[in-house]
Amino acid sequence: MFLIHAIHHQGARRLRVWALPVGGLIALTAASGAFVAGLDAGHAYNTFPLMSGRLVPEEYWDVPGRNAVGCGNASSAVTYFHHHTGWRNFFENTAAVQFDHRVLAVGTLTAVASLWAYGRCLPLPARSNTLLHALLGMATLQVSLGVATLLTYVPVSLGSAHQAGALALFSIALGLVHSLRAVPHVSHMGAAVQFFTPAMLAAVGVCASYQVTFHS
Repeated sequence: MFLIHAIHHQGARRLRVWALPVGGLIALTAASGAFVAGLDAGHAYNTFPLMSGRLVPEEYWDVPGRNAVGCGNASSAVTYFHHHTGWRNFFENTAAVQFDHRVLAVGTLTAVASLWAYGRCLPLPARSNTLLHALLGMATLQVSLGVATLLTYVPVSLGSAHQAGALALFSIALGLVHSLRAVPHVSHMGAAVQFFTPAMLAAVGVCASYQVTFHS
């Protein structure tokens, strides 16, 4: 048993090195999705993978309101351009925000698939193996939901499912990273206690909140 635990520990340590940046990429992709929702960017460019017939939309560097500057006032136009492009373009331009989210989503799915393929070659604990499979499945489902949401002009049901999927995907990634941490060898009973204690604490907290809310 000790030898098996040592082998699993080595595999988990090697996978954790790559699981951490993949988790960060998932978080970044989810954050970029918030800007898509905030700008209602999903209501534009409702095709995939092309945007207005191009891989990179022509409007990527367009600035909202830029045409409002008088054409005869070249100095004002240049000043406006320099003040409203650059880093703000990645947060305020619908085309840029949606394109960036697409790139991050495809990159995340590729990274998760690569992590899964690498993890399949390593000796891992059963829990980590389960979470690794779940991560790939959820990443595939999340990208599929995103594409379906885009192609159907963002219905509320699919949009809500896509947002919930982002939370689920990030939660699975956190669970995977947590399962790959270095821990001392414990018995089956000790492992069960470690697994169920957070869930039991959460349940107690919810029940306590319910009692305070409805009986105060």
